Amino acid sequence: MCRVLYSGRCICKAELSRLKGEGLAVNPHQLLFGINQGCCYDDLRVGHMQEIAALYPDRAVFEHADKGRFRMFDMVSGSEEIRKRFSQRNRWEDVRDYWYKDAEDFRRLSKKYYLYK
Repeated sequence: MCRVLYSGRCICKAELSRLKGEGLAVNPHQLLFGINQGCCYDDLRVGHMQEIAALYPDRAVFEHADKGRFRMFDMVSGSEEIRKRFSQRNRWEDVRDYWYKDAEDFRRLSKKYYLYK
């Protein structure tokens, strides 16, 4: 199970909902990620944006972010396609296949450059 660290303690999606119900703010900059049981950092990072959009529909990241920062996101993710697909429904499953489409080829091709086995 992927878990999220909040203010130094580990919480899950249910606790994020509880925090919202209690009127506590969950600022994306306050959340730190922990990788647990095989979750990839990308899954957690974009999953976090998905959960914030679900818990706080008025704070969906691409609807309220500075448009000047979109280029930075596009450069880091490798394509504007990720942002555009995610913006439609704020769901990780909408971009996951596209995000990882070249990952297996990269792993296979990069093996010859590994310093350690």
